[in-house]
Amino acid sequence: MGTPPANPVLSVTVSTDKASYGKRETAIITAHVADGPTPVGGAEVSIKITIAKGDQLSCSPTTSGNGDAVWIYKVNNKRDGIGTFTVNVTASKSGYDSGSGATTFEVN
Repeated sequence: MGTPPANPVLSVTVSTDKASYGKRETAIITAHVADGPTPVGGAEVSIKITIAKGDQLSCSPTTSGNGDAVWIYKVNNKRDGIGTFTVNVTASKSGYDSGSGATTFEVN
């Protein structure tokens, strides 16, 4: 008996619509989940933002048919601080090994 084939690993890319944001701007955070060049819909996504003050915010969307999960984050620099915000994303779906990705953006 042979070894069953390994599950494909989900590829996760994370992006924001801008590199930096000011007070009361809206950051659009997009996690794109794929299997090679093919988008993966229905993947469970965990998006976590570590804010400049060190706290963590999170949401758990599911990818659409185009492989995207989007979080619209309203910047509040008084509440969350000024500096670098780190976005970490993990995606999972049955039949695949989990994948992850990360990005950063600035709040000033």
